[in-house]
Amino acid sequence: MGGEVDRENGGGETTGSGGSKWSVSHSGGGNDEFLFTSVQIAGQTVTVKKKNLEVEDDDEFVMDANFFDEDYSIAGATGFQVWQGTWCFIDLLANNGLGLRDKLRGATVLDLGSGTGLAGLCAAGAGAHVLMTDLSQVVDGMLVPNIQANSSADVDKSAIEGTGGGWCGAKEVGGGSAAAIPLDWRKPLKDQVAAGNDPCKASVILAVECIWLKELVQPFVDTVVQVMQGPSKPECFMINGNRGKEDSKTFATMDGIKEAFEGSGCIVETIHERPSDEEGKPTVVFHIKLAALQPLLGQTAFKSYGTL
Repeated sequence: MGGEVDRENGGGETTGSGGSKWSVSHSGGGNDEFLFTSVQIAGQTVTVKKKNLEVEDDDEFVMDANFFDEDYSIAGATGFQVWQGTWCFIDLLANNGLGLRDKLRGATVLDLGSGTGLAGLCAAGAGAHVLMTDLSQVVDGMLVPNIQANSSADVDKSAIEGTGGGWCGAKEVGGGSAAAIPLDWRKPLKDQVAAGNDPCKASVILAVECIWLKELVQPFVDTVVQVMQGPSKPECFMINGNRGKEDSKTFATMDGIKEAFEGSGCIVETIHERPSDEEGKPTVVFHIKLAALQPLLGQTAFKSYGTL
């Protein structure tokens, strides 16, 4: 595999064993509300905006504009940033590490906790048909604008070849396509089919840097399992930084997430691991599939989650 790029100093370039390359660059700064990150991958340039955490303001206290949204959560607020697992995913995708690019090309992909959409848009650029999902504040504030900024045209769904075709309302991005809908793991999936898009029709599930709070682990697992029980019986690729400690009451560990999946009747295999900027907190890639057909999860699985 290629090495990580130097993101703090304006980007760089990495070359994989297969000779493929990807590069990243940044623009904006100072008092700009948003920064822009661009990735060149598979002959496609993907650019997303993200929040500038260092923006200065004359007021001592700046309230998040989405604070009063019904589905607001601190977990959702992190969706306006790009995290280390995304860079791991992009490197694997660019170099076809683990055969990931081959697996996603032409697939109908459900991207959970999409955040800025950088991972999902790169997957679309490499030929996947991606339904990106997150809380409504992230969909409206990040995903929809970023899809539009990277789109060249609306997609004729009937003309798409691949496993299951594309998603309704998708926009063309590189060799694939992308669409976005709100999805809250704490609510039943059947109540969240939007714009004709049913997440359970996915052929592959992608989860990149989307879970870090312990209280969201079981809702996340239940959502993935419900989709895996869908008609395509999709497998899930999860790429996440291992930030939590075993004794933490707040932050999830990858071991804890693995145990939750195994407790829900899944087989979890660690297929890749690489060091991160934080010592002792590597980025881990899980391959997750159902061990056998499980009883369908019903609404009762969601009653105790409440709101954050």
